[in-house]
Amino acid sequence: MNDADKSALMDKWQYLIPWCMQKLRVTADLHDDAKQIGLIALWKAAEAFDPSRGFQFSTLASTVIYRDVARYIKVRRNPALNLEFDYCQLKEVWHVPQEKKDFSVLHEQIKRLPIREREIVTDLYGLFGRPKMTLEEIGNQIGISKERVRQIAHRARKRMKPALENVEAD
Repeated sequence: MNDADKSALMDKWQYLIPWCMQKLRVTADLHDDAKQIGLIALWKAAEAFDPSRGFQFSTLASTVIYRDVARYIKVRRNPALNLEFDYCQLKEVWHVPQEKKDFSVLHEQIKRLPIREREIVTDLYGLFGRPKMTLEEIGNQIGISKERVRQIAHRARKRMKPALENVEAD
């Protein structure tokens, strides 16, 4: 798909951006930035769109816009994502044996998780001073099912397993 076709798609489907922003209840202080994020997401959707797959562009675009704007809003509204670390919580959550005390590798692994996985893990287990949340609460907050939240948390734990095995005693 050439740039002219992408521009035509963007012109036709730009109304999806305010629709997603309204659904997400974007506040006035985040409106301009969220709109820019929505435009970037619309462009990403136009680049990824393949008509031969049998999907409508509006389905792809609305999903990408909603996801990207929701992530932006969550990060902006939640300053706790600065990842202050509590090793005691980590030991309880990840079931690290008492003799293993060097959590720096694990801390770095959590910081390197994709933002969605990191947010879900920190919300689910109440890390970094955040309150524990249920799968359903997290799903409602970011607009996905509780089963999808469970899958993402499982994937994050699988990514963290090698770090847990490599945690060395002092």
